[in-house]
Amino acid sequence: MNRVIDHSNLIVFFSLPFKPIGTTNPFFNGHIALAIDSTVYHIVNPYLLKTKFLFSIMPLQSWLFGKGGKWVERDPSSPEYTHVYLYRKSESTRTVVYGAGITVPSSIKETIVEKINDENRRFSEGDRTYNLFHANCSSIIADALVPVGLMDQSVLNKLPVMFFKRFVKRNKNGILFGSTSGFDSTRFTVHRFCYGLWSFNPKREMDRWITVMGARR
Repeated sequence: MNRVIDHSNLIVFFSLPFKPIGTTNPFFNGHIALAIDSTVYHIVNPYLLKTKFLFSIMPLQSWLFGKGGKWVERDPSSPEYTHVYLYRKSESTRTVVYGAGITVPSSIKETIVEKINDENRRFSEGDRTYNLFHANCSSIIADALVPVGLMDQSVLNKLPVMFFKRFVKRNKNGILFGSTSGFDSTRFTVHRFCYGLWSFNPKREMDRWITVMGARR
């Protein structure tokens, strides 16, 4: 994964659905996050977390590899106000994460960030809603990538794994792949099912797909 981070300025991350050991968490969607340079932008249900922001905005290294922190920082004056750590852990501690990175001009990065900031503003003003099935972590990020030509509009963008695959196919020239695999298996386990991956071993299916896509470049 470090190669992707070091040689890309825009990365889409897909995380396999997981659950803490001993729980029955029924969330099978997985998760999408977007990194631009050293900052990651992602959406965790703001109604469950009771946040006033839609996008969690935080340092990429902290989100992916850090030691973790509070679930949510409630103090608006804190530099970590928009940081979210599910179960107080970084993403790679909880599950397997796949990354697909490309290099884009500064103008594209600026346009995407402006769109994300506008979505946060609209949410705080009550003009933007979140919904697990219709306006979720992948479809809202897709809305920021479609206008700059990095994604095609599709209902499939609502499924995180389909969003990830469509992003890879749309930007296959020069794309870099990476993954993490060192999650804390004493506390977390990857679900045996993920919407959009028709296999009872989602990690094996994703690894196979990444290998095939890498060979086709």
